[in-house]
Amino acid sequence: MVAPLAPHVELLGTNNRAKPNVSYGPGILHPPVPQAKYASAFPNAQVPRTPNFNPSFPSGAGWIRQLPQQNATVVASNDAFYRARLQVLAGVDDMIDNLATVLKAQGVLDNTYVVFSTDNGYHIGQHRLEPGKKCAIETDINIPLLIRGPDVPHGVVTNISSSHTDLAPTFFKMMGIPARPEFDGGAIPYTQDELGARRGKNEHVQVEFWGTQAGGEGTYGARAPPSNNTYKAMRVFGEGYSVLYSVWCTGEHELY
Repeated sequence: MVAPLAPHVELLGTNNRAKPNVSYGPGILHPPVPQAKYASAFPNAQVPRTPNFNPSFPSGAGWIRQLPQQNATVVASNDAFYRARLQVLAGVDDMIDNLATVLKAQGVLDNTYVVFSTDNGYHIGQHRLEPGKKCAIETDINIPLLIRGPDVPHGVVTNISSSHTDLAPTFFKMMGIPARPEFDGGAIPYTQDELGARRGKNEHVQVEFWGTQAGGEGTYGARAPPSNNTYKAMRVFGEGYSVLYSVWCTGEHELY
């Protein structure tokens, strides 16, 4: 397994590698630091201005609904945060290219499963949110999953639901190992036949978080007071429908 730190934030303190002589105090999460060759990449990139980006009217429930609209200074700061993430991910692109080159040189690339994913999604500006990852919204829970390898069809995209609990059963299946009975998930369809039949998967994913949302990342997110972010949600989607239902510890309910 290859697990780069990028695009995680930079924890700035006395040992900060970007500014070693500057102390920002504990717990301040600042933009990630890219490789020098990518420090000026994507100069015009900004957070996509989707309909839910910094809306004029509040949305959501709980503490999210109480957030003020971001002013131009905060939006500019978050755009810079977004560019920094793209810049460090350029280094991850290099890493993936190097890994594929090594596998090809060893003559095992076409007989190797390569699975690319992440542990969580990320919001920045959507619903007026500062940079963070702990909500049941699409930016946080809909993460990439790419699979390359034997019997995997080229260029096929699917919306079959899956979660992290499905990864271990999938890896076991790829290696020809029987799944353990204690596994919570099931193997993700990845062959042409399985994808066509949509076998073995449900149309829903459970999402939940227990605890607080301590502000957010970045300069302005760090200033926000902790808020109770406990909720349970169900994401359901299939042919012709797409639903999110969540229940908060405050007693609030959401249905989209």
